[in-house]
Amino acid sequence: MKIRVDAFLNRPFIKAMLLSVSTLLIGGLCSALGNWDFRRDTFFIFKVIFLLIIFIIYIILLAYYSTKETNERKTVAICCKQNKAFESIMTDLLNLYKKNAEGANKVIRHIIHDGEVNLDLWNFDDACFLVCQSVYSLLCTIGTGKDFEVIYDRLDESVKPEIEIYANSYANKDKKKPSVYKQRRNIQDDDFHDTELFRENQSDTEIILGSEEIDKVFGHRTKGKRNKNKNKYNQYIAILVFCNDEKMIGLFEIVCLNKTCLGKTKEEIDEIISKYFRTYAYFILVLHKLEKALVTQP
Repeated sequence: MKIRVDAFLNRPFIKAMLLSVSTLLIGGLCSALGNWDFRRDTFFIFKVIFLLIIFIIYIILLAYYSTKETNERKTVAICCKQNKAFESIMTDLLNLYKKNAEGANKVIRHIIHDGEVNLDLWNFDDACFLVCQSVYSLLCTIGTGKDFEVIYDRLDESVKPEIEIYANSYANKDKKKPSVYKQRRNIQDDDFHDTELFRENQSDTEIILGSEEIDKVFGHRTKGKRNKNKNKYNQYIAILVFCNDEKMIGLFEIVCLNKTCLGKTKEEIDEIISKYFRTYAYFILVLHKLEKALVTQP
């Protein structure tokens, strides 16, 4: 019923008629009141009451249509932002597919011709840099601000037991190398939050809002560094990458610095992650499997 009423009131003709008729009635009643002499005009009180009723109706109509137009503008802006984001995703993914297919093909040709694997031609770590850059660009399109940092942590499967991880790629606005980049850290001993996630081996996306909440879970190697970075982190998102839904092989960390943010609530951010960024986690998994296939000996 409400939808039908809204649809009826928002017809261009009905909207124009209601606003114009109410304006004319207000003007006509003001003229009918003459000199506003309530002693001589027998119907003065009735005219004033009717004028107030029409005026209130006019204000309600203005408020209704103004709110409706504001909501429509917001909806249009959101749709435009989403369209731009999806366009960015499609363009970036096409480039990623092309570049990684070409790189993997070089490795395959080298195997065929020389009988050995040359990961200098293409490897997973280099591919991750392209993916991180793509994720960063998308964050700037969807989020508020550009002060994002994207880091991918990889489980080192080349050494048994598999208890070491290292940050193999990153992207941020200043192209600044993170302090943990390429540092191999033991999952059992390290007190940083990313190693804790590997220990827990849970597949749920983690979202932490607010510098105080983030500071509670982040590990800091020195007290000075803790004080320095205390108010630096605004939002933290961890997207976990699993093999066969059993073993955690990687971790996307998205950090929103200072006043930059991806969304206002955990629910909103979780929806954004599911809608836009989950596909990159699966793409990373494919690249991981591709490198593993190239180096595996029958």
